[in-house]
Amino acid sequence: MSIRWLLPVLLLLLASCSRTGIVYNNADWFMYRWADGLLDARPAQRERWQALFEQALSEHRRELLPQVVVLLDRASRDVGDGLSHAGLECLLHSGRDLLRAHGQLAINPALAVLSSVDADQREHLRQQLRERDAEYREDYLPEDPVERESKRVERYLERIERWTGELTTAQTRLVEKVVGTMPDIAADWLEYRQAQQARLVALLDADDREALRAFLHAWWVEQRDRDSRLVAGVDRITTATIDLLVALDGTLDSSQRTHLLAEIGDLRDGLAKVGGEPVRLALQSAGEGDCNRIL
Repeated sequence: MSIRWLLPVLLLLLASCSRTGIVYNNADWFMYRWADGLLDARPAQRERWQALFEQALSEHRRELLPQVVVLLDRASRDVGDGLSHAGLECLLHSGRDLLRAHGQLAINPALAVLSSVDADQREHLRQQLRERDAEYREDYLPEDPVERESKRVERYLERIERWTGELTTAQTRLVEKVVGTMPDIAADWLEYRQAQQARLVALLDADDREALRAFLHAWWVEQRDRDSRLVAGVDRITTATIDLLVALDGTLDSSQRTHLLAEIGDLRDGLAKVGGEPVRLALQSAGEGDCNRIL
């Protein structure tokens, strides 16, 4: 996982967490621990890296957190009204724009950290990447195709039930059916990921800061260098996922919808409290307008 994903993933993991503010306010510590695990920070680097991540979190709170809360608020409204293809496509488009903004925010601290590592730390990074790729293979690419498909369905079910609570047998069958139509892009994604990792390590070895900056921007913001098969696979999965969520929305009972609204609302409200006045102004500005205008 790259640093551009770290804050969005932390935000999603805050679902069902009653300590949203505590976790968010310590996100800089999580970012430092993640970087330390990959790069094995030296004593002289620790304070500098921690300061970089503290600054990044402050910038996120000021510039991106209001957009995250507005997006969650819009999602809550859509769930309350009933999900539609157009609404989900708009939310997805806004979410992708927001993810690219997270990528842009991550570039400067990542560049500062990566530019400060020595040869031993670069070797440590190589080893960590190999280990994490091996874990990916174990989780996403088991040799038995039946086990592989079962794990894929299980991941979707876990993600959905995190928000809705337990699904019925009929709802589970619906998820299994739709996921079964989706292309399995796990191998293509790993190939892309490893190619990007190799480019990253080569740039670190070359000690070319500006080339590294351009590479990170292309990777995290522009999302370049994905081959046509991977792009097509992601597009098909996106379309199928929207179809699944709209179909599933029509089957939710009152307790499931209440659970879903509570999960989104708790996350939104917890982050809004952390964000303070900038979030309040962003929500006020967004109002109940068109999804295309919320970010």
